[in-house]
Amino acid sequence: MWILSNQIEIQNAQILLSNTLNNLQLKTVQVKLGHKGANYPSLIAYCNAYDIWFTIGSKFQGSGSANQIYRYWNAFGVGDPKPNSSIPIIVEINCPCDGIYRTLGGAFAEDDQGEHYLCHRGRIGGGRKGIGLNLFMQQFGNRLQTVQDGNITSQVFVIGQIKSSNFPQLLTDFVKDIAAIK
Repeated sequence: MWILSNQIEIQNAQILLSNTLNNLQLKTVQVKLGHKGANYPSLIAYCNAYDIWFTIGSKFQGSGSANQIYRYWNAFGVGDPKPNSSIPIIVEINCPCDGIYRTLGGAFAEDDQGEHYLCHRGRIGGGRKGIGLNLFMQQFGNRLQTVQDGNITSQVFVIGQIKSSNFPQLLTDFVKDIAAIK
């Protein structure tokens, strides 16, 4: 398995992710997404069957010294949000639009059969001390897989094969596991 780096391949994997999730039975809700100090009006999709919400696929450029990298914004949370309420993002699985950027939490991978996977590198935030890569590794270290990551190998958490019928449940389990440690 290897991490995708080609812009078209990444775009196709993002479209596959969007289509897979948007094919679930969803309702849309206008909310305010955010973190300490800021929130933004957002339209999210809520799936009652899995009790998670998401907003996926928006392209944006990071700010500050963290990255000026264009990425796909894939944000997830749990519970059925009330319209216009402020809700916290549990986890972002942001994938670069082109290339390999190990500073981002998300990545798409492909296997020898051409199947695509959603992966997470363990970069989580929580707005308080102790929430981050070290906590992620403590909780999920035994579930990491080695992948070819450009010119090196890396350990990533493979959330699941995107076209798999159990992908929504695997993604839900990941989001809820992150919520539990935050």
